[in-house]
Amino acid sequence: MKPWARKSVGAAAALVFLIASLAHSQNSRFLFDANGNLLVQSEETTAPPQIISQPQNRVVVPGETGSFFVVVADTRALAYQWRFSGGNISGATNDALLLQNVDINHEGEYCVVLTSPRGSVTSAPALLMIDSDADGLPDSWEKTYFTNLSQSATADFDGDGISNLTEFLDGTNPTNSASALFRLTVLTEGGMIELTPTQLSYTNGASVTLTATAFSPDIFHAWTGDTNTRSNPLTLTMNANKTVLAHFYPIDFLWTNLAGGDWNDASNWNPNLVPAAIDNAIITNNNLTVTLESAGECLGLTLGDSSPPPTLTGSGTLTLHGASIWTVGTMSGSGRTIIETGASLDIANPNGIFLSTRTLDNGGTVVWTGPGNINMISSAVITNRAGASFHVQNVGTFNTFSGVNRFDNGGTFRKSANNGTLTIPSGVSFNNSGTVEIQTGTLLCNGGFINNGAVNLSAGTTNTLTAGGSGAGTFLAPATALVEWTGGFKLDAGAQLNGAGLYRTSVGTLTANANLVVENLDLP
Repeated sequence: MKPWARKSVGAAAALVFLIASLAHSQNSRFLFDANGNLLVQSEETTAPPQIISQPQNRVVVPGETGSFFVVVADTRALAYQWRFSGGNISGATNDALLLQNVDINHEGEYCVVLTSPRGSVTSAPALLMIDSDADGLPDSWEKTYFTNLSQSATADFDGDGISNLTEFLDGTNPTNSASALFRLTVLTEGGMIELTPTQLSYTNGASVTLTATAFSPDIFHAWTGDTNTRSNPLTLTMNANKTVLAHFYPIDFLWTNLAGGDWNDASNWNPNLVPAAIDNAIITNNNLTVTLESAGECLGLTLGDSSPPPTLTGSGTLTLHGASIWTVGTMSGSGRTIIETGASLDIANPNGIFLSTRTLDNGGTVVWTGPGNINMISSAVITNRAGASFHVQNVGTFNTFSGVNRFDNGGTFRKSANNGTLTIPSGVSFNNSGTVEIQTGTLLCNGGFINNGAVNLSAGTTNTLTAGGSGAGTFLAPATALVEWTGGFKLDAGAQLNGAGLYRTSVGTLTANANLVVENLDLP
């Protein structure tokens, strides 16, 4: 190594030593990792002690124990001195103060002085108050506002909805309703709620705005509780304690007016809103009439649960968007009940249900599972749209009492699950432009059967047409299946009788095959 190089190294070492010496002489704090490497170097604080939890007021029954404590950020080299009414308490030099067998002589103001080499700080004052009647309210506070100790903690002297105890804790006047602080409780079954402003309590008359945000794929439905609305955001005026619930799932609206009434009157429902397309409507009250004179809708409808049944009537259209159930009851009036595409209706009637003058318009799926009859009265109509399904899984009857009633099938009408006979009586005409599937038992049509669609029988099943029929549709009867006309009938041009089954009329038997096209066959 050259001399000048040795000299440079020596100078650098001296410089490093000098810097190290200067760093060592400062009041610094060092943070090292597990391997001893320096992570953080900062100047040591010179601030006085920092209180992160102040002593709190205490209400104490005479003879019991009272206590105060303080929490400090850094307790190194820290001294405590508790004080009472401005004077030091002998021996009270810990972070907590314990007072045994408290009496009136202990009532007053307490604080603690914290001292360290970095300085000193005095805590906020805390009061010890005597509660001689053990009701949670300090005697001094009760006498100040009520002049006596006869008021209880749970009472509400000024009638503002806030208890005396809460008024004490809030620091408000229990004899002045305008001084109350009100709480807002917000509940949610999903989603997120933002409050503006966000506070633990609100002064009388203050406004707070609530904004509900749903988590996909849910949507906001409504607020219920002390206010019932679909408005979002919602602004409340805080003139009482209030609780609201944000709904992000379908709400079950229960009909509550036992005298009946208007579907579109919110006061008839609980909660007090009118059901919407995203919510369920439940009408299980007995022997009442719900009237719908204008459009209404709901996600799912539950109609009836026992006898005497309820009645849904009116000239308005009720649209069902989800899963509904009709157990008992009557749908009447000049309006329509629509099962929308993708929706469903379970006719689970243990006894009869009644469709009177009204149209039941199915665009989704109807499943008739109950053993009771569907009674059609005074020109009632059931429409099964193209693409819809009407599935009969019992041996009930489409019964009729008056008028000419219709079943118009443009979708799929299916009989399955039961080997008995499904009867369509003489007062109900069946008009098929879709598909009729007889998968089990017998379909007996006494009211006329017009087939311009397809009738498909499974092996061993029967389609009996007692009042004749007509149309240009097709019949498919495989081996062991039977289609029979016991009255006059007419098959229009283009009608087909297919399959290896039996086709029988009152005057003989027709031989069917896939290529048979009947041209205006008219037999008595």
